[in-house]
Amino acid sequence: MQLPLQITSLLLGCFICLASFSQKRDTLSIYFDFNSAEMTNRSSERIDSFLYSKKNLSITKINLRGYCDKIGSNKYNDRLAAKRIATTKQYLLNMGFETLVISSMIAYGERKPINKNLTEQERLLNRRVELIIEAIPFNQLQQKSISKQLTDTSVKVGSTLVLKNLNFYPNRHFLVNESLPVLDELLRVLKQNPNLKIEIQGHVCCTSGPDALDIDMNLQNLSIQRARFIYNYLIENGIAASRLSYRGFGSSHKLYPEEKNEFERLQNRRVEIKIISK
Repeated sequence: MQLPLQITSLLLGCFICLASFSQKRDTLSIYFDFNSAEMTNRSSERIDSFLYSKKNLSITKINLRGYCDKIGSNKYNDRLAAKRIATTKQYLLNMGFETLVISSMIAYGERKPINKNLTEQERLLNRRVELIIEAIPFNQLQQKSISKQLTDTSVKVGSTLVLKNLNFYPNRHFLVNESLPVLDELLRVLKQNPNLKIEIQGHVCCTSGPDALDIDMNLQNLSIQRARFIYNYLIENGIAASRLSYRGFGSSHKLYPEEKNEFERLQNRRVEIKIISK
């Protein structure tokens, strides 16, 4: 298979196969009222709080499992469990999670109770959806320092470097806090190398369209907004605008067109810098 043209550019660091990451796995249970598939405020707060506690992780997979208490027929409870899963999935999508991250959904109905269903409290514990979440710590996505890459003799004018630890919130152009050191390193390198001029290039994953939706701007130009965010940050911290430019490529320069796993999606969801002069 012929690789995309963009993969011939110099990449920061080496590619790491997904299997080499130390995957972290957690399970969160949320609960539903009797005979209901509506998300309660308490359940949505549990999801929000849980995911906030994982903000230093890149979530690679979410499996959903739906359950009911024993009241009603198997057929009815299978449908109800599936509806509870659908409600939970939609809540995650509204939060900005990509569809591909939600890996599997199984409705068990009343078939796998965790107790004997003898009291209302026991039945409540069975009226649930389990979110089984797998994630990768951001700090495992290691790369060489930007300054070392720029002093590499193979890095010429026109070379493109991938900022591999520059991670954004899903469908947003704002960086997660753990990625700020990478941006600050780029800022230091620019200050230490006053002749360095760069073009900031934004890319997105998980779409076959020209670009992805930026949910903050409500515009279909997420790759541009992410590149512009980096551009504005550098200017606000003392880098002359004459040394910077930015472009968004949307999904047109995917390193992995098929995106078979989260590693490939991470590689496509990236910001690169092109060396204009040094």
